Amino acid sequence: MRATSAAVVAPRTFELIERDLTPGLGQVLIRVSACGICHSEMKSYLEGPASGRPPLLLGHEAAGEIVEVGPGVDGFAVGNRVSGLFSQAFGTHTLAESTRIIPVPATLPDEQALLEPIKCVVTAARGAACEFGDYVVLVGCGYMGLLVLSCLRGGGARQLIGIDVDPTRLELARAFGATAVVDARGGRLAVEVAVRELTGGRMADVAIEAAGNAAALELACNVLRQTRPKLVMVGFHNRPQMVDLTDFAVKGLILHVTHPSYSADQMEDLRRALWAVETGVIPAGRLVTHRYPLSEIGPAFEAALAPRDGFVKGMVVM
Repeated sequence: MRATSAAVVAPRTFELIERDLTPGLGQVLIRVSACGICHSEMKSYLEGPASGRPPLLLGHEAAGEIVEVGPGVDGFAVGNRVSGLFSQAFGTHTLAESTRIIPVPATLPDEQALLEPIKCVVTAARGAACEFGDYVVLVGCGYMGLLVLSCLRGGGARQLIGIDVDPTRLELARAFGATAVVDARGGRLAVEVAVRELTGGRMADVAIEAAGNAAALELACNVLRQTRPKLVMVGFHNRPQMVDLTDFAVKGLILHVTHPSYSADQMEDLRRALWAVETGVIPAGRLVTHRYPLSEIGPAFEAALAPRDGFVKGMVVM
C-alpha cells in the first residue's frame, strides 16, 4: 500500500512523504481517520531529526480502519474500526501490532475514538487512588487534566479543586467536576491561601500536576498537606528544568509518575478507556476544539504550542 505521511524533516518543519507499507507477521495495515496532537511529541517537532538521521514520523493518538491483515493475525478483519497503541499515524495509513489494538464501534466519533490518551488518563486516575473524603487539587486544567478530573468526580472526594491561569479552562474544570476553582494568576501565595481556605486549613491530600512545567510541579507540592501526601504527575516533562525539592523532602510526599510505564497492564487500561468514553464517564469529545487536514499539520502543531481562541485539544483529520 502506498501511504502519504507527514514527516518532521527539520526543526518546526513538516513535509509530506510517500512510503510503501505492507503488514508483516502479526500486523495490520490501518487507514487512519484521525490522530490527536500530543505535547509529548513537541520536543521532536521543535528540534527535528538529528543530523544524518531520517525524517521523524510522529502521531500515536489515532483511530482508523483495517484495510489489510498480515499473517498470524487472529480476531481482526478488513473493515474493522480500531484504536490502540501504535505510532507513525500522521498520515493516510500506518502499521500496528494486532496485540496492541482493540475494536472500536463504528458509531463512536473520532473525537472519542482516539483511545491512547484516554488510556493514559485511566492510568493516572487509577494511580491517584483517592480515598473517600480526600481533598484533591488539580494543577493544570488542559485536556489531560480535565479528563482525569472527570474520572474522579463522584468518587467521594470532599473537594475537587481546579487550578489554572486560563479563566476559560477554569470554567471547563467546573463543567468536568471541580467543586471549586482557583485562578493561579494571583501568584503562588494567593493560591496556597485559597486552597487553605477551601480545605479548612488542612491543605490537599492528593495533588495532580497536569501542566508539564516546573512551576506547576512546585505549586502542586506547595498545596499539599504536611505529612505523607500524594503527588500524581500527569504532565509530560520532556526538557531539563530546575525544580525546588525542599517541600518534597519536608513533607515526605509520595510521588506517582503515571505515564505509560506506570500501568501494570496498558491493554486493560485501554479497554477501560473505551468503556469510559462509551458510557460518557470520560467526555473526551467535548475537549477536541480544533481540527486540521494533514496538509496543515504544521499550523496545527504551532496552535498547540501557543493555544489561543479556546484551544484545548487539536486533531489531524485525514
